Amino acid sequence: MREIIILDLQKSSSAFVPVIYLRARRGDSRSLSRTFQILDDGEPVNLTDCTVSFMAENAGGSPIMEEVESADQSGIFTYRFPDAVAAVRGSVTMAYFRVEGDDYVASTNSLSIEVLDNVDLTNEVTGAYVPMLDRIIEASTEMAANADAITSQATQAINACTEITEDATEAEQARVAAEALRVQAEAQRVSNYNAKMAEWELAVLGLTNGITVNEKGQLCTSVIRQA
Repeated sequence: MREIIILDLQKSSSAFVPVIYLRARRGDSRSLSRTFQILDDGEPVNLTDCTVSFMAENAGGSPIMEEVESADQSGIFTYRFPDAVAAVRGSVTMAYFRVEGDDYVASTNSLSIEVLDNVDLTNEVTGAYVPMLDRIIEASTEMAANADAITSQATQAINACTEITEDATEAEQARVAAEALRVQAEAQRVSNYNAKMAEWELAVLGLTNGITVNEKGQLCTSVIRQA
């Protein structure tokens, strides 16, 4: 039977001081899978409507943030740690789970992960690991491509309108009018998409101290440290 590691949102002296040690070899953290249960002062937390995220800094100081895919009403879930956790040899001393419900945000007591050395056969994953940020960047790229396509379509519609003369048939006028309406509707769809993107960005920024660009032109983000 798989061991269940108990974590508690109430970081009392009995629940917070003991540190749970996990061991992984550098580069093989995806094989490090553990089952957890989150309690609130000893009582199971219903996680079905909550967002649960793993928050950490690896031994190299790079931030890691990843959502847990599924958790049940008894607070139990199985989590497979991302590669970034074991990218650098050393001790991961700041690692915990963040729980966000409808009207509260809380964090568990800490985990401590010891990363052992190994033979270096692959490139290390040492950068910041924030999948939600990657999804925002991908969606922004898609939105920009859609905007370019809509601009092209709008230009074609304007050109078509310009070409219409007084001798144009009613069918031609109706076709151009329908095309203009379609382009207008598509522009509204992209506008709504843009608003949704802004919501995602606020959600990510709510989990981090902010996103900046370093002197190398790389995106940088840092995980909020718990008091």
